[in-house]
Amino acid sequence: MRRALLLALGAIVLGGCAGAGTQAPVGVQPQALQLPYVYRGSLEIEGNRVSSTLRIQQTGAALTSRLTSVDLGMDAAGIGSVNGSEVDFMMAYGAACRGTARLVGRIAETTFDYTGRINASDCTGEAEGSFTFSPEPPR
Repeated sequence: MRRALLLALGAIVLGGCAGAGTQAPVGVQPQALQLPYVYRGSLEIEGNRVSSTLRIQQTGAALTSRLTSVDLGMDAAGIGSVNGSEVDFMMAYGAACRGTARLVGRIAETTFDYTGRINASDCTGEAEGSFTFSPEPPR
């Protein structure tokens, strides 16, 4: 049952938001949010705050991501979608204790800070919390 739910969530994320929302006028393309590529910040899971880095590759509204945290020994990779200012990532992590993490949040219009909720599930159980990431300044 849990596996079916995770697969269904993955299918929803993969499916994106095709056909949802309003249509752009004929000849006008909707503007996709363009995200910076490296974010630094923290996850707060069950009262514990840990430093993390989120790297994003973007092609239009399609996103791939890599979330790393030295403190947690976490290296998660996955896909995401953009719908307006909302960004949703579904990632897989772990070798011996495989799991998934879903980050759902909003991108601030002027600062591009990414804040929201994280839900994770692996062989140790389920956990939830929040996250805050800020774009790394360009070099």
